[in-house]
Amino acid sequence: MESVLCSGIMARTFLRLAFIAALMGRIATKNVTIKATVGQPVIIPCSLSDVKTLNNFYWDQSSPRVYKWDNGNETIHPSYEGRIKVFSAEFDSGNFSMRLSNVGVGDDKKVFTVAGDYIRQNGTPEFGHDPWCTVTLDVSAPYGDPRLTVERTLATCTAGGGYPKSSVSWKGVNKSNAVEMDLEAETCPEKDPTTGTFTLTSSVCVEGLQSVTCSVYDRHADQKKNATLDIPLSHTSAETSGNAGANWWSFFGGVVVGGGVLGGVLVGLAIWCYRNKRQAGRERVERNWSWRSVSRDQDQGPEEAAPPAAPPPPPNTLDG
Repeated sequence: MESVLCSGIMARTFLRLAFIAALMGRIATKNVTIKATVGQPVIIPCSLSDVKTLNNFYWDQSSPRVYKWDNGNETIHPSYEGRIKVFSAEFDSGNFSMRLSNVGVGDDKKVFTVAGDYIRQNGTPEFGHDPWCTVTLDVSAPYGDPRLTVERTLATCTAGGGYPKSSVSWKGVNKSNAVEMDLEAETCPEKDPTTGTFTLTSSVCVEGLQSVTCSVYDRHADQKKNATLDIPLSHTSAETSGNAGANWWSFFGGVVVGGGVLGGVLVGLAIWCYRNKRQAGRERVERNWSWRSVSRDQDQGPEEAAPPAAPPPPPNTLDG
């Protein structure tokens, strides 16, 4: 009695396992999500293990019929022309996978299904009422390594070429106590009109920080890409660096203006001294000439008086 009961249980278990194996053999890849990279090809898989005779099959994507094979005749949707390839030599082995080339961001989250009519190995016909395989594309593109720069008191982080849109996060180390803290900042994504990929730009103030780190999450690699930069001493304080610059320019301007005024005063003083010296020289020359004239006059003495005139002759009395 117990042996009969055990035999019945084993038979039912065997039948269940056989059914599961047959089902798994019939549909090997159903409802799967595969990763694809922008600009690269991807294999959209589907395989059956019990195909004896293939009549037709087709790949659909929502409403358009992407690809159809009907007794050796191929039809490809115009929007996928040049991008679709199947492996007809492997149909007999049950490989109905499709190769999609030049994946773009527009292919992200697309769902592809394949179905068709065929005869199973046991002679049972299968009609394409239900999809054999359903495959969803998860499209991404890697971001480049972040580029981090500091200009005065502003740190800017840039990373490009990635998809989907991501964000930049920041951490900074306080200069006074060396404590790391999160920094608040917004990310500005810019979409490339040709490829659909994104370039991320974000900026934070580094006042009072000794170092800063920006991080970009890359979904393609499922990791964060980081860049760290030490803040130069001249950039640690916006107020200090700004006032230092202002004070330097004020000092420089004061030197220029003061130097100009002083130069003008010195030039004016030099001209005044030159003119006074020249005038004094002229007066000295004039005094010298005057002194020489007086000295010459004194050396020569007074002029000799002219001899007195002779008295007139006495009157001639004899003539009277």
